[in-house]
Amino acid sequence: GEHQSCVRLIPSWPSWELRMQQLTKLSQLIILFKICMFFSIFIFLSLAFVKRYSELSELIDDHSKNIFGRGYLKRDRSLVKNLGIVSGYVSVLVLALYLNSNTVIELYTTPEILLAIIPLMLLWVGWVWLKAHRGEVDDDPINFALKDKLSLLIGILFLAIFFLAKFW
Repeated sequence: GEHQSCVRLIPSWPSWELRMQQLTKLSQLIILFKICMFFSIFIFLSLAFVKRYSELSELIDDHSKNIFGRGYLKRDRSLVKNLGIVSGYVSVLVLALYLNSNTVIELYTTPEILLAIIPLMLLWVGWVWLKAHRGEVDDDPINFALKDKLSLLIGILFLAIFFLAKFW
């Protein structure tokens, strides 16, 4: 009598196995969320620096010393550029670390394909900063990315690679 009531309190093996699978999926989602958050922080920080760099570049011929309300001086231009480039490449590093994780192996059918994203992201970060250096990025880098042919091509390839890795 007493042993049977205690045994019923312990979940059966299939139930326990299902709970472990659910916990594994939940932990994968948490890891994915964290990686997306860190990637987003660094890539958008880089784009924010592109915007400031573009604003500072427009002031080169202006006799004012800073951007009104921003706290940046014209002489901060090279520092802003360096911080922006580093932030962009750190976002690629975060992405590369994620793509080499066990979570990716479990989530994608062909995870090796995802490694093609790394050179694309390196190319795109470098491209945006090259264009900013040349003065060809207006003060909105998102607008630039939506109009720029290479940026659009990289975006399409990015999505195609994720699709292939998941379903091929």
